[in-house]
Amino acid sequence: MIRDGCRAKLARHSIRQAQDCRVATNDLEDRLVRFGSTACRLSERFPRTPLAQHVAIQLARSSTSAFANYGEVQSAESRRDFIHKLGICLKELRETRTWLKFVRLQDLTRPELVEPVLSECDELLAILATSVRTARRNRANDHSSAPDLSRPTGATHAACKSGSQPLERRAEPDRRRTRKDAPDAHREDPLR
Repeated sequence: MIRDGCRAKLARHSIRQAQDCRVATNDLEDRLVRFGSTACRLSERFPRTPLAQHVAIQLARSSTSAFANYGEVQSAESRRDFIHKLGICLKELRETRTWLKFVRLQDLTRPELVEPVLSECDELLAILATSVRTARRNRANDHSSAPDLSRPTGATHAACKSGSQPLERRAEPDRRRTRKDAPDAHREDPLR
């Protein structure tokens, strides 16, 4: 039978090993969670005015939404989905940065409390923006080597949206209107 002290030591050892393996993937998530927590604590220092309370709620929503959406990024089903969800995180962080600037401008709390949170927001924005750029570049590189047949493009895409056959499969001839056939062709073009 394992004594309680030994059991605790084994648990600490296995947790540390697990933490070492997850540092790379959870580091940004943890940083986003800490940022959201810090922003929420900052908003608790605002005065109890209607404006300050409105800003506090918006700041809390946008800052906590960033890490919640980052959790979704980690379970993205495709590279396109990954880029989209990272983009949502970016939007939330940009909104948070805007609210923090407003807090500073309105003097809702001391500037020395706002500046570190704003600085961390800017750093997180830079990290996520770089991640989006890299993922887009990698997606473009993947597409250049093999076409994505799962997504319709051009005339095929327009036909799929309208529910009809693609243009290249239509049996009837193409009868596009020319300028002469247009309903108001009898009017003179003022730009000529």
